[in-house]
Amino acid sequence: MGSDEKLRADLAALRMERDASPAPAAAGARRRVPVRWIGVALAAALGVAWAATRATPVTVAPATLSDAAALADTPVLSGSGYVVPGDRVVSIGARVPGRVERYLVDDGSVVKAGDPLVQLDDREYRAALERKRAELEVARANLKLAGSELVRGRSLAKERYLSPEDLDVRRNKVEVGAATVKQLEAAVAEAEVNLEYTLLRAPTDGVVLAKLKEAGEIAVPGGFSGSGDLVRLANLNELRA
Repeated sequence: MGSDEKLRADLAALRMERDASPAPAAAGARRRVPVRWIGVALAAALGVAWAATRATPVTVAPATLSDAAALADTPVLSGSGYVVPGDRVVSIGARVPGRVERYLVDDGSVVKAGDPLVQLDDREYRAALERKRAELEVARANLKLAGSELVRGRSLAKERYLSPEDLDVRRNKVEVGAATVKQLEAAVAEAEVNLEYTLLRAPTDGVVLAKLKEAGEIAVPGGFSGSGDLVRLANLNELRA
């Protein structure tokens, strides 16, 4: 083999094919970034900064009243929280002590002012009323008798058959009898009021929220921390959310 042929063989060994993959870059070599990509990155950064400083446009549209039937399935107002009565809740308690005989309403009952709510055992109060009425009848009868004796005493005093002292005694019986009648009339009125208090009535229109005692329990007026309350009532015509 001559020197020319050896040179051709060496050159053929150094020849590279066109479809061969390029050799990886050497470690630590720096890649050059094309200038056009630097310009694209700067333009994008400037666009983001401009969009951030630009105010978001707001469109205001007037509200229109639509047909209620068309909005039947569309929520107009939604939220979470509590719905409470606009006015204060009324706690109704017993005015006289007694055993709860029965409730005349249930939880959620709609009542009007004056409707009966709770019935207490009224047997003792009925008996007290009848006793006072009987005492009043006795006092009226005694007053009537004392009045008749006073009329006769005046006639006898004119004829000097009755001393002035005895006439004064008869006059005093009439006055005491009249005062006794008034006292017993007041006692009868008080007994009637106590009997009326055994039936608790609604002071205002509203809805029964809760029954605070059970039938058979003892109800007492007042108490600590509302322990004498029997019914909790609220007016639900005005609600607050």
